[in-house]
Amino acid sequence: MDEVGETSATMQVKLLRVLESGEFLRVGGVETIRVDVRVIAATNKKLGDAVGEGNFRQDLYYRLKGINLYLPPLRSRREDIPILLHYFLAQSNKRHHKSVRGFEPGAQHELLEYTWPGNIRELKNTVDTLVVLSGGPRIQESAVAAQLSEATGRDGRGTADQRLLPVALHRTKDEAEREMIYASILALHRDVREILGLLGDRGRPSPWEGLKEVHTELYGDGEAGGASLAQMERAAIREALNRFAGNRRKAADSLGISERTLYRKIKEYGLV
Repeated sequence: MDEVGETSATMQVKLLRVLESGEFLRVGGVETIRVDVRVIAATNKKLGDAVGEGNFRQDLYYRLKGINLYLPPLRSRREDIPILLHYFLAQSNKRHHKSVRGFEPGAQHELLEYTWPGNIRELKNTVDTLVVLSGGPRIQESAVAAQLSEATGRDGRGTADQRLLPVALHRTKDEAEREMIYASILALHRDVREILGLLGDRGRPSPWEGLKEVHTELYGDGEAGGASLAQMERAAIREALNRFAGNRRKAADSLGISERTLYRKIKEYGLV
């Protein structure tokens, strides 16, 4: 259970009951279900202090307090950063069909010196953005400096405003989001071509019919021609919504944009 310290008072009562009895009812269910599980809970709060302030139940606190593991912030274990950088780099390369081989020495130094107030989540998002926007085989120091400058509000202190996400310097938020969608579109286009190649002329209904429609919308019946970025963006959003049966949160996650941006794009392109 992540962020257990954020649970409401009502949920804390329910959670305590489940932990003590090992029984629960599904939402809308009538049958009691019994489980035998080990619970691992995480929080970024000091639950002992929350108990003293009356924001967390004392009985639930002691029920959860079995074996305690403290994970220090990333800035206190900088020796982990190089390992995490290359792990997230490999993930992003695979996700975005890129082949960035690594970081220039100056770029890695910048990343090692940054304080990472958002910890591993911030590091992962920063690497993902750097990979998407990278135009060369290795990530340059200037690209990293631009990203971290935006994250710190250009104050150089390394104390990021938590509301800011990594975006490229000299780009608006909309332009950065459009680039993220464009990367998803390119990946979708490659998938469509591969799938159509596998389908061949089998002559039977295909579960990939929706992707074939996107391909036709963008490129017509043949391979020639092209589409504007707006057309590609609209097609990618429509395909993501279809793929997740209209679930906008999952569709937004797959496109690498926020739900708020997705809502705006749906209205803009008439996809309601």
